[in-house]
Formats: sequence, C-alpha cells, structure tokens
Amino acid sequence: AGAAPAEIATLSREYADLKPVVAEIAAYRQALSDLEEAEAMLSDPENAYNTYRHEGLPPGPICNPGIDSIRAVLEHDADVGISLDGDGDRVVMVDRHGEIYDGDKLLYVIARTRHAGGVLDGVVGTLMSNLGFEHAICRLGAPFARAKVGDRYVMEVLQERGWRLGGENSGHILCLDRHTTGDGIISALQVLAALRVSGETLADACSDLSFYPQVLINVRMPAGFNWAGDDAITAARLDAERELGDKGRVLLRPSGTEPLLRVMVEGADKDQVERLAQRLADVVANACGPAAAG
Repeated sequence: AGAAPAEIATLSREYADLKPVVAEIAAYRQALSDLEEAEAMLSDPENAYNTYRHEGLPPGPICNPGIDSIRAVLEHDADVGISLDGDGDRVVMVDRHGEIYDGDKLLYVIARTRHAGGVLDGVVGTLMSNLGFEHAICRLGAPFARAKVGDRYVMEVLQERGWRLGGENSGHILCLDRHTTGDGIISALQVLAALRVSGETLADACSDLSFYPQVLINVRMPAGFNWAGDDAITAARLDAERELGDKGRVLLRPSGTEPLLRVMVEGADKDQVERLAQRLADVVANACGPAAAG
C-alpha cells in the first residue's frame, strides 16, 4: 500500500500474475487520497456541510433548487421551474410563486391523476416520506407501502407488489410503466402531463395535501451500541407512539455514514412533536452515555 505510482506501474508490467493485486493497491491508494480530501473538508469549521462540526442535516435537502432557479421562475413569470440533481435522477419543482415541491408532493400529483384515470395500483414511499403524504394517498383509496430509504429499496417493494409508482421525498421517483429506473426528466414529464390532464397548477394539485411537522434530532452513539435492544429507548419509543396514536409516528434510524442515531418524530401537533422528539433524544443520549456528548 505504500508503493509509489511508478513502482505500481513497474510491478504491473513485470509481473502479469500480480495484476489483480496491483489493481487493488491502486484502488486502495485512490481511497486513501479520497479519505485525505474528505478529512480536509471535515477539519474546516467554516464548511456548512461538515456534519461532524455542525449537528443535524446540511443546509437544504438533496436536490434542493438554488436561489437562481427560483429567481428565474419568478423573473420569467413561468408556471413551473424544474431542477435536477447532479446525475439527473432526482427532480424538484418550483411554482410561479416560488413554492418548492419535493418528491412527496410531485409523487402525489402523479398518483392523484393516475387514480382519477383508474390506473393507480399502489404507491411506495420510504421511511422518510411525510405522514401527511401517506394519509393523502390513503384518502384516494389507494394502497400505500413504505420501503427503507434508498431508491433500490423502493424498487424492491414495487417489484414485490407488482406496482408501478413510488419514490422518495428527495425527488427520486420511479414510474415503472415509463422507465426501468429513476430519471428526473421522465419524472418531471409525468408531473407536467398530470397537470395538463387536470388543468391545474401545482398548488391546486397539492391543495388537499397537508404535511405534518417533522422533527429530526441526531444523537451521537458509540460504535456497536445496541440501541434497538436497549430497554429504556424501547420504552420511550413506545410511550411516544402511544401518545401520538394514529396522528403521528416515531422513527429511530442509525446513520449509514456516521456514528449517529437519527430520532425522528412526526405528527399533526407541532408542539407535541417537538416535545416528544426531545424527550426521546434525551433518553437515547442518556443510554449512550459520554459518547452522546462527544
């Protein structure tokens, strides 16, 4: 792993049998380089995306339209603005008033029109889909299912159930009767087609969609901590769920990249949601011990 690039090239030329090993060394060196770059970013206290120094989520969700996109819609008096992420598989929209429409809202617009046309078999969201979105889909009389976070998990549930429509609030939408994977342009066209059929604006199409307040608190935990088997955390989660009833939900989810447990509470009453989220986060922090304060 300590070989210089020239030495790696020489090994590759002189020892053909070692090519797979040499390739691994080269990949390892690239990984080290990437790690060094990441560590440099994490050591910068001014970096707003440094979640090690700034607790919580970075500014703006995935595929959040920039201020220039919103300004362009307003200045040109456009009906909608379409923003894609870097690789074009996620989409969010902005209406003529500068209101942002995330994946949950856009998925609802598509689902609503398909339901009216009698071609909606069911909708798959994720664990992070807003509860208001779930309730709106259920009011249509359509089945709704939640997958783990990640478009591949949405795809798995769609395939298991034989449904065609699903997505994430980040704007990754799957319309399996139009494409085999998520595509921001195709998803945007499905939204525009739905608006054309209904003759409505984005605001009109989402008028009966009410999002519930959602509070997310990150709690640092030690590596290997069995939070799911902790009696105090389990009791606090059950207490919160009992208090919320069918008007809210609780989600405890470990981060896939950091030693954090994400405590999310969602419900119709904002004050109740904030109180329960903080109480549950405090229980998690106490169970985790000193690591939660570090």
